[in-house]
Amino acid sequence: TFIPLVTATGGNAAIQSAAIAVQGLTSGDLRLSDGLQRLGKEMLVALLNGVVLGLAIGGVVVLMGVGEPARLALTVGLTLLAVIVIATANGAIVPFMLRRAGVDPASAMGPFVTTLNDIVGLSVYFAIARLIYL
Repeated sequence: TFIPLVTATGGNAAIQSAAIAVQGLTSGDLRLSDGLQRLGKEMLVALLNGVVLGLAIGGVVVLMGVGEPARLALTVGLTLLAVIVIATANGAIVPFMLRRAGVDPASAMGPFVTTLNDIVGLSVYFAIARLIYL
């Protein structure tokens, strides 16, 4: 039930972060040497978003009362937190990596970042679920 939420949220976080990085690289406001500083700023925003959205979806799950609400809320909430942080890092880093490799980040980052985040997001979701439900 929550797979579309996990993949869409991860994709949205990554694309937003990547768009900011690509815009900065294209305009010249960001340079390859700025990558670490940029990543730090993005991680603070990702943590805040992840905590807020994780708590919100956890609350919704508990209110729905499906299955074992506490375990499911914990699973989905922690997954959203982790996926948002990881996806934001991917989105912030990939454009710099593409630029360093001589590839135009604006034309290559969308499919690359989205696919990477779908794979990572689902892996994180199932890993967290396995830990909580075993």
